[in-house]
Amino acid sequence: MKMSTPFHTQKDNYEEGVIYFYSFIDTAYIIIFQGALMEFPIDQYQPQITKFSDTKKITMGKTDNKYWRKDVLDNIRIYYGNVTSENSAIYDTVLNHIKIVPLK
Repeated sequence: MKMSTPFHTQKDNYEEGVIYFYSFIDTAYIIIFQGALMEFPIDQYQPQITKFSDTKKITMGKTDNKYWRKDVLDNIRIYYGNVTSENSAIYDTVLNHIKIVPLK
């Protein structure tokens, strides 16, 4: 994944999966999650837009004047949140270009 250098990165393993957190200087964040039985605040937001492609479901919206997005690819969920309107195209590009490659 190519993106701006995160301000903070964190990886958490738990018995049901793994979570990667990326925080950025503009207060936006990206979460990449694989597993079960974990919920994030964005999971409770009401989407304003829902899109489907061959490989994923995308829901998007705006809460507290900031944009959020959730992509679901099989058992992998990818989120961004707290994104300003000025930076939403940047974060959309990042999520649009994420490739999931199975480990061999």
